Amino acid sequence: MAVTQPKKFCQNCGYPLDGLPENRCPECGRTFSPTDPSTFKEYLGAPCRLYVARDAIEAHAVHSFLADRGIPSDVMGESLQLPGALPTELPCVWVGSEYLDRAKEALAAFLRAEREERDEHPDPLLGEPWTCPNCGERVEPQFTHCWNCQTPRPRRADSE
Repeated sequence: MAVTQPKKFCQNCGYPLDGLPENRCPECGRTFSPTDPSTFKEYLGAPCRLYVARDAIEAHAVHSFLADRGIPSDVMGESLQLPGALPTELPCVWVGSEYLDRAKEALAAFLRAEREERDEHPDPLLGEPWTCPNCGERVEPQFTHCWNCQTPRPRRADSE
């Protein structure tokens, strides 16, 4: 007997919905209509986990990046993160298998752009203290202006 790949998944938790005896997700209880595609997620190919994000914000940024390139995707696992609690699972971005190659290329572009942005605008708390060019005061890295004379921090190229 051949096992068929599920095509319908719960919009809330991602549980496979094909062949259930009732139109309710057994995992989270959300109802759906098997004839109304707006009540469930659908993959044209086997669902593939593309990316495990640090948090829901990053997962949705990847999801939007893919959508802008015509690649349908879903974020799953974000509802498992409760405020103030350790996450039981990190949010993941999933795509259908027929989009996987395009999605991998787009994800590489997204991560490359994110890395370039970080390199261009590094976290000031991780930087080095700087010296004010006006008064010579030593200033902690998170400050954009000298606390003593209010002179703006010089740009990286100016300070090297």
